[in-house]
Amino acid sequence: VGNCRCNVIMDNPEPAKPPIVVYPEECWMCACCTENCPTGAITFEHPISQKVTWKRKETGELFRIGMKNPPEACTKKACGDTNVDLQEVKKVFLKVLETEGMTRFVTRIKFGKTDCEIPEFKAGNFCNIRMGDQVHRGYSMANKHNNDWFELYIDTFANGTGVQYMAALEEGTIVEADMPFGKLRYTPKATPLLLVGSVTGISPIKAILEEELQEEKTGREIKMLFQVWDKEDSFLIDYFDELARQHSN
Repeated sequence: VGNCRCNVIMDNPEPAKPPIVVYPEECWMCACCTENCPTGAITFEHPISQKVTWKRKETGELFRIGMKNPPEACTKKACGDTNVDLQEVKKVFLKVLETEGMTRFVTRIKFGKTDCEIPEFKAGNFCNIRMGDQVHRGYSMANKHNNDWFELYIDTFANGTGVQYMAALEEGTIVEADMPFGKLRYTPKATPLLLVGSVTGISPIKAILEEELQEEKTGREIKMLFQVWDKEDSFLIDYFDELARQHSN
């Protein structure tokens, strides 16, 4: 239950009872609750409007996941799925090292270790920052792993619980977090790479770029699309321009 990035579900106060769905309209459909459930007690059912449809070319038949009398299932896993192992999630206490307003709606917060090392994470992983009893929010790490610090980019457009908590953080504040979560992984290949990110969604993209250019160094061609609301909302442009100057691919 504690893995949910948006507090869609919460613990039931009655022992052995199912979790309580509090904000179903806020669900991201990421299914991290089922991925990290140790007993398989939580199942996930996508809304009909979001279930994948496909068409059989030979007959023109239309199919939808979850339909009645579906065709025979293909049980072969996607190639990426067979290589992803979930890492051990650990509770850590982090110290706020820096806070910086990047644009009118984006804030960067740099967290450092306290009395323990930062758990190893992969580019694309996220952490849950705890903001009180059964209140937490998930944010993607925006740099490749190191043992001393990591940074997050916070979208402050909506003035919700998470935004208010993160905006009030000051240098030196100690926060509690659970990490790492997520199945997003970077797979080094020789084929061209297209990365697409919008506003703070650039966080895992930045981490993937650092992992490729600083560690993997495959030399593959890389193109990136970074979308923001308006020109005044651009950030990290100098950073990415410098990467482009340093790396010809």
